[in-house]
Amino acid sequence: MNGAAIATGADTAAGDGRAAGGIGPDGFASTGGAALWGRQVGGIVRLELGKVLFSRRALIGWGLAAAPVLLLGTRMLAILLFGGLDEAGRLPTIIEEEQVYAQVYQTLIMRLCLYFGCAAIFLGLIRGEVNDRALHYYLLAPLKREVLIAGKFVGGLVGAFTLFSLSTLLTRLLMLAFAPADAARAMFSAPWLTHTLMYLGITFLACLGYGAVFLAVGVARVNPIIPTLILFGLESVNIFLPAVLKQLSVVYYLTSLCPVPLDLGPIAIVATPVAAPVAILGLIALAGALLAWSMRRSRRLEVDYGEE
Repeated sequence: MNGAAIATGADTAAGDGRAAGGIGPDGFASTGGAALWGRQVGGIVRLELGKVLFSRRALIGWGLAAAPVLLLGTRMLAILLFGGLDEAGRLPTIIEEEQVYAQVYQTLIMRLCLYFGCAAIFLGLIRGEVNDRALHYYLLAPLKREVLIAGKFVGGLVGAFTLFSLSTLLTRLLMLAFAPADAARAMFSAPWLTHTLMYLGITFLACLGYGAVFLAVGVARVNPIIPTLILFGLESVNIFLPAVLKQLSVVYYLTSLCPVPLDLGPIAIVATPVAAPVAILGLIALAGALLAWSMRRSRRLEVDYGEE
């Protein structure tokens, strides 16, 4: 997306401020309150969604969302084409597929695709604008910095959840190919429907938690590679960490919500999963705290492309 398009979008989002009551001496919309800020956030969300889903930068997110679909789709075709799981041609049951899906979701989708997908999307909200030499269009627009950060975060969240909820749903639907005669009945019964809704909820919370983390990294204007790799390492070795340290990671709360637990083997350090309400509230609290910090830190954002 070029600078002219971004400038137009930023001016459109800020235009409600002029229409609603003018611009105050601090350069921000002076009246209108929550209604005005809501319209401005909505304008920024629409602008960010276009970049998250349809720009050149979006190819990373689409690729990561497509990876598990291609993997499970290839597995399904191989089983169907080569006559099932054994010489008798037996196809896997829904219960067996739930075990397979749990492994794919908790290893590939949650720990790799969602993690790096959110990194690409939410780091790009600020870092991408710096790389495109477009951040100044936002900073010069008559918008409160807090409104700008809120709009970018919501836009990134909606875009990330759109990509990975679609990926999750498609991978869940592939399970039904092994029971074509009972697919309709299985789709609207337990455990398929219940687990699908749970996985979609976990996907949303992953986008919320990781999104807030990477937005904060982007707003801090530090080199994103080092914190991204450090956090990835901590999330990857979470099963080997002591119980107290497990609670400092996002993935610990996400795995506590998964409907099918995995057998982690004898070398893993087992910790009691937290209750679902605690896990959900913990992730929401983390995202809220990091978003609040990002909003406060955004007041010191400056345009200095020479440092990049």
